[in-house]
Amino acid sequence: MNKKVIYTAIAMPGSGKTKAALAAIPGMLSLGKKVLFVAPTFALADQVFDDINKISSSIKPIKIDSRNGVFAEATLNRMLNPDENKHFIICQHASFRQCSTKHLKSWTVIIDELPMPINLSDATFDNTQLKRLDLIENIEGQMKAKTNMQELIKKEVSTFNKANGTNTNKIDSTLAKSTHGIYQAILDKHPVFVDTNKNEKNNSDQDDQKTIIRTIEEYGFFERFHAAREVHLLSATLEGSLFDWFARANSFTYAKSYLTPNSIVNKKNVTIYPMLSDDNYCSRGVLDSVDATSEEGYKVLYSITKLIDSHLGDQQKCLMFAYDWGKQAYGNKFIQCKFDSRGLNHLSDTHNAFITFHGNPTPIARRSLE
Repeated sequence: MNKKVIYTAIAMPGSGKTKAALAAIPGMLSLGKKVLFVAPTFALADQVFDDINKISSSIKPIKIDSRNGVFAEATLNRMLNPDENKHFIICQHASFRQCSTKHLKSWTVIIDELPMPINLSDATFDNTQLKRLDLIENIEGQMKAKTNMQELIKKEVSTFNKANGTNTNKIDSTLAKSTHGIYQAILDKHPVFVDTNKNEKNNSDQDDQKTIIRTIEEYGFFERFHAAREVHLLSATLEGSLFDWFARANSFTYAKSYLTPNSIVNKKNVTIYPMLSDDNYCSRGVLDSVDATSEEGYKVLYSITKLIDSHLGDQQKCLMFAYDWGKQAYGNKFIQCKFDSRGLNHLSDTHNAFITFHGNPTPIARRSLE
């Protein structure tokens, strides 16, 4: 079998990709296959667990996650071992991308929703802060350890980990969290890029320079896909995505999965109302500010949700995708949802949604919204 193939079930949201995959699992198990179902969130993993039990009471799935103090990665590694005689496991993306590849060769992996292949993070430093990063240096646009400083970086990272761990014998660390991330990336041999932005008004003023340090960590999905017996990906999108780019870079090709649901025709009209009147209208600060047009002194978020509420029928609800600060919204017709609510069937009966952004969108995202 060609280990470099990802079998893809590409279909629009709501077309039943997860349902089709779960319906096929009893047959897969009866053929002697071992199935590892990988979901992006706790909520979707819980739904998969409940749904498979409704399909067949004889199937005894093992659900593994990090809740209740469980070490998901270690538990998953143990359950994948043939000696445990397990045949159907449900876990999250986060634990799968870190699990051991040792026993995956006997497992068929079904990965629900397109996973993020890399972790991107950045931190901004002024010149004074940058001088404190005295163990690393900029070499042709990348931060690297200075000569003979590798061991000191290891010591700094170790001290930080002890200071922030659960051990009662904690020790103090002067290392900032952002600096720890940069040092850890260098130790792990991940790319660490550096850019310097000058003040446009006074390019000669060195104190106004800002240095942005970006770390890139590639998650271990493709290493595990190579090790698995077979991989099926359930997703609404694929072509041109970041995942697609990394899959091709890792020498994967695609073939249609037998888990692909029958195509359906979407007969519902979808209307999008972008409420973006200027560049600041996607920030939390603006949503938390007082609405200048409101005589009552309502906050902008309150005014917007009150307006939406007035257009909803008596029996209508509206999904509201926001962080916890979104609970300040007006009225009881809003159902608070987590941003990552992919694949959750219990939301399918509500046909209105309001999305609030925590921070401004990129120019490309903004143009798409408009």
